[in-house]
Amino acid sequence: MKQSMSDQKQRLNHGFFGVVGFLLVWAIGLFAADQVAFYTLPAAGSVQQGPIREFPLRHWISLSGQWQVLSKNGEALLGEIQQPFSYRQVQAFRFRRMFSVPDSLLNRGGMQAVLHLGQVNGGMSVYFNSTRLAASGAPFLYQTIPLPTAALRAKNRLEVLVRPRAHQWQQMLPWLPVNVPLIEFGLVEPVWLELRPAVHLKQLSWRLPHSDGEGDLQLQGEINLPTHRPAAWRVEARLEQGGRTVARQVVSAPDSLVHRFRLHLPLDRIRPWQPADPVTCRLVVSLWQQGKLVDRWQQPLAWRTLQVRDGQLFLNGKPVVLNGINYLYQHPSGSTLFDAAQVEWDLAQIRKAGYNAVRVPFAPLPESFFSLCDRHGLLVFQDLPLMPTLIRPGADSLYQVYQSRLIGQMLSLAHRHPSLAGIGVSYFADPMQTKHAGLPQYGSRNDSANVIFYVDTPFPPGRTGNGNWTWLWEILDRRDPGVLSRLAEGETNAPVWPAAFLRSISYRVDSTLLAPDLIQDQLFARQARRLQKHGLLPAHFIPTFSDYRVNFPSLQNGLFGDLNFTAMGLYTLDRKLKQIPQRPEAGEAADQPVLSEAKSRFSFLYILSGLLVLFAFLVVYQQSPDFRRNVTYSLKRPHGFFVNLQERILIPQGQTLFLLVVFSLTAGVLAHSVLFYFRSNFLMDYLVSLFMFTPASKRLAAELIWKQWQGLIFFTACIALGLVLSALLLRLVAFVFRRRMIFREAMVVNVWSLSPLIFLMPLAAILYNVLLSLNSYWIVLGMLLFFNVWLYLRWINGVRVFLDALYSRVFAVVTLLGGLCAGGIMLFLQSRLNLLAHLKFIYHLYSALH
Repeated sequence: MKQSMSDQKQRLNHGFFGVVGFLLVWAIGLFAADQVAFYTLPAAGSVQQGPIREFPLRHWISLSGQWQVLSKNGEALLGEIQQPFSYRQVQAFRFRRMFSVPDSLLNRGGMQAVLHLGQVNGGMSVYFNSTRLAASGAPFLYQTIPLPTAALRAKNRLEVLVRPRAHQWQQMLPWLPVNVPLIEFGLVEPVWLELRPAVHLKQLSWRLPHSDGEGDLQLQGEINLPTHRPAAWRVEARLEQGGRTVARQVVSAPDSLVHRFRLHLPLDRIRPWQPADPVTCRLVVSLWQQGKLVDRWQQPLAWRTLQVRDGQLFLNGKPVVLNGINYLYQHPSGSTLFDAAQVEWDLAQIRKAGYNAVRVPFAPLPESFFSLCDRHGLLVFQDLPLMPTLIRPGADSLYQVYQSRLIGQMLSLAHRHPSLAGIGVSYFADPMQTKHAGLPQYGSRNDSANVIFYVDTPFPPGRTGNGNWTWLWEILDRRDPGVLSRLAEGETNAPVWPAAFLRSISYRVDSTLLAPDLIQDQLFARQARRLQKHGLLPAHFIPTFSDYRVNFPSLQNGLFGDLNFTAMGLYTLDRKLKQIPQRPEAGEAADQPVLSEAKSRFSFLYILSGLLVLFAFLVVYQQSPDFRRNVTYSLKRPHGFFVNLQERILIPQGQTLFLLVVFSLTAGVLAHSVLFYFRSNFLMDYLVSLFMFTPASKRLAAELIWKQWQGLIFFTACIALGLVLSALLLRLVAFVFRRRMIFREAMVVNVWSLSPLIFLMPLAAILYNVLLSLNSYWIVLGMLLFFNVWLYLRWINGVRVFLDALYSRVFAVVTLLGGLCAGGIMLFLQSRLNLLAHLKFIYHLYSALH
């Protein structure tokens, strides 16, 4: 780690318990015993003066430093940690801080105490001197909690219980398995205790002129007085820029019961902020009483105007071409704990490379980030984790409150920081869902904060139904950079800015290159710059600054070995510039990405396994007349075949066992070939996550798909085990209904009903190559579906013969029971994940892309 980040990681033993699931719908995953790694800043780097700068005359007590780490119930002391800190494992901890308050402050009359926790990720409960003060599950919100003054003592104890899986957290942050950066929990900003004097400023707010830039700054506030008797006071407000006062106004009340005030400050002498001249302005409000300065409030002022007209951004009335980059902050250690020195270095490299805008995906960064961007002259477009189309059923009202609070928090930042130019009010939006209409109706208008509101979506232009939004289009199909030219020349019903933060859906699955995303993104960025030189593309956010870790294992990341690591940045995670292969500047047609194939490298296992199975079957088929007769009879006369078995004409166990191995391996090769072909597909990654919704099960599924030998063995073994277990189930059903069916007969029904798999043996060896060669895979998948239905009907026929029941009755009962089981699983996933909304999203996105 850099000097500004400590190597200190305190590890606490933590065990995860196993989860068991059903094959290809559930995964069998065991949480191995793991340790919890805490990330923290050194003592010198943890002191940030954020709240002190706002009210410099008030008394502040820093509660950073050493905190005790306790178990959830507070009974076991596990160690100590330097605050701020974060950790990523999903486990609840209680954190304790002992602190003192000087007697001189305790004896002051009318004093008020306020606890500033900063941004707390995860569910939170706060205890002060054994009294529970507050509980919240709202992620990424600043937490400010008033303390009861009577409870304040010379020696105090503050405890914060952090619960990553709080019920409120799950409702307010919809579950999304793809494109979600790493989320860490803990007290990620310095904690402060504010002691306010009896007389102080409060309820301060101001409004700037609208986007036309004409008018005055309107300031209003209140004065907190310990009594309701008339009192004399004087408020002075001034605007400062470049170390001098450029506007000033004073309002006073000699002896009044009115404790509210309004002020108007002219802005005509203030230079607006702009990237080429990032000069800032400061608003200072001072409260005087009896000739004594008792309180002061000072804030940076975001003075600049923003508008979007016909997709073009106008800053201070002048058009600005946005050469943007996706910036997802993660420290080289892998932690998301904010390190100002590291961010300062990152922003300097971004500015040096010629970018003038950064887009922060998914979650807001601390306010210090926007202060740094103010100084570096970078425009910031901040996504918010708002996904109204994916929230859980019944959580609408709670979600709307959270949505309003989060947007309001960002608008407050936009008042103070001119670099904050855009707020993404919907992330990963599906404009084809009716619930999308429930987005807050900010549209393209600007309020007094002068910010642009936009929606992030992977849907192509023309699929966006609301023309009042600025759209950030995540381009998934990046095979052809010419899509940018068509976007620039075409007419859409809303302003559309291209972006490429999502993993591509379309690069060749057998690419032997290290980073196919990087190659495609580089070509896209070059094409975007060419279009911007000709004034055809007003904005783009195509490149990503650095590699990053994601919150949920991604099937697409299997190429890099670490399923939680996305290596598509211009820099590595430890901030080393990547050497991306350059191609000579040429026309657009020459910029098509050519990614080499290595079919033999990946298809060798399937060809070898398929041919060995086919060879073994043909050898036995030719050398054993009895086996050949049974196979032929089971294919030509399936009903008569099972009737003969019911009459105790038994099949040799060796033949059944041989076919069990042959059919299991054939089915395993077929299934793994299909999954391996789609292993880098974005929609496949999304779909698998819906059923493997825990990190352990998703990681197991992804590893089995990418590791061919292990996956093929696992699939074959599980198919064989499934046939054996279903035979036991048949034997149990026969016993319950008093039908004569021994286990051997049940195995014969299960195995010999799969006889048509013989026709698929040659296909199993070459299926992967066929999928690579065909322009459409629906023919192959349709054929496989036909065989599955055929096998199911044959199995129903065998079961009804041995149970001596009507075919239609057995078919109806078995199908109904299977439907009920599938329905139960779907209901569980619906209640937990809002499954239907995710399936709609996948269907709509597939339809839009094809």
